[in-house]
Amino acid sequence: MEKEKCCCEDDCQMSKEMICLAEQAWADLMKEKMKTLWNKERGQVMDGVAKIVVKHNMALWGYRMQKQDMKAELPKEQIENFKEELGKAFMC
Repeated sequence: MEKEKCCCEDDCQMSKEMICLAEQAWADLMKEKMKTLWNKERGQVMDGVAKIVVKHNMALWGYRMQKQDMKAELPKEQIENFKEELGKAFMC
């Protein structure tokens, strides 16, 4: 009886791919654990930062739509306010 063919050229390649998958799984799990710890330790600060960035991004895209220019930048004063607000949020 002939051995069934798989997607790999040979058993050696398949074992290498399985080792690679295991390493990726380890890295993915480590990232998840780190995310959990970051969220526990700094989640509230990160929520504040995210809120400021989303607010700025929405203002930017609203401005671009208003100007009908997808490369337009917000006025300098608004950009400076964003930077200041963002800096304060990181200091919490």
